[in-house]
Amino acid sequence: MKRIISILIIFISFMFFVSCSNNKEKDSIDIYNSSLSSVVELKVMIEDNENYGSATCINNDGLFVTNAHIFNNKEISICNAYIRYATEDDYVNVNIINIDYDKDIAYLKDNNSKLYKSLNYTYNYSTGEKVYTVGNTSNQGISIASGIISNYSVLVNTGSFSMNMIATDAFFAEGNSGGALINEEGELLGITTLRLKDKYGNIIYGIGYVIPIKVVIDNTPRNI
Repeated sequence: MKRIISILIIFISFMFFVSCSNNKEKDSIDIYNSSLSSVVELKVMIEDNENYGSATCINNDGLFVTNAHIFNNKEISICNAYIRYATEDDYVNVNIINIDYDKDIAYLKDNNSKLYKSLNYTYNYSTGEKVYTVGNTSNQGISIASGIISNYSVLVNTGSFSMNMIATDAFFAEGNSGGALINEEGELLGITTLRLKDKYGNIIYGIGYVIPIKVVIDNTPRNI
């Protein structure tokens, strides 16, 4: 009888270990490596001017999302967009599907490459949860930073738009606009968008704001 109980204890312990291993949260290396086909460098040409940012893949047909403010309130007709994957040396041209300045969202379609891979996303997140930002920080290539969700829903009014956004202390800077906020399971929570400024126009570091992925998905253009 004791032998049977011992065997059962060993079996249960083994199954518990396997279950924990299968549900293991990813570390920062896993998050970064799994994002390299999903978060890309973005270059926007507006007549003779260049703006840089990030873009994040949201479906397996090559649809990317970024921030509208990268396009400087200009019409699609005078803008051209290019993305570059971390594993590639050259940019590829992408189609600009829609620019929504009221929500600071723009959608792009990659028809020229098959390198893209969509991130899974979730609408579930909470204050205090550990997160990662991935994007083209300071236009120096795709990088990663970590932090927490400081507040899962904050009403942000920029004058251009008003929206409930995710606040995080995970670092991001110029060039990260349109990048990804990712949880420990590797799921996309939203796109990194802005930092507030003080009355002198200086960026307030220590907290940044993210458009929730639900807003991105709910406003995705249909019949692309």
